[in-house]
Amino acid sequence: MHEPVTAHPAGRVPGRRYKSLGLFLTNLVAPAYGRQVAVRNDIVWCPEPWKHPGAAERLVAMWHAYEGALRSPEESALSMWWLDADAHMRALMDHAGEFSLCHKGHKTTLEPLPLNLDAAPPELFAEVTRQPATVTDTAA
Repeated sequence: MHEPVTAHPAGRVPGRRYKSLGLFLTNLVAPAYGRQVAVRNDIVWCPEPWKHPGAAERLVAMWHAYEGALRSPEESALSMWWLDADAHMRALMDHAGEFSLCHKGHKTTLEPLPLNLDAAPPELFAEVTRQPATVTDTAA
């Protein structure tokens, strides 16, 4: 179960609370959102979320953001994480969301959006050769 956040000695960066996405889902996400799925019929959870590419990306992002929030010096970091996580979970579990076909277990998702890239400009596929700027890079 989710353990309360405790203060860490100054200068010490704690390790990850959850060493894998599976542990994050099992110990934080499933207990935190289980009640909603049990009492409402307009939201759906898939028991195999990794089979949904969009969901997997969102859940990994939630996990990494959670770990970052735990290490953040901002007192409101975890509160902000919950607001963000709730938005992700609404997008996933909504009646028209990523898991909408999974009422009784995983169902194959819809096909990806069709793309006709034959006439696309070559720049669309140009590889990025530098890292994106960080907040500290743009603040100077």
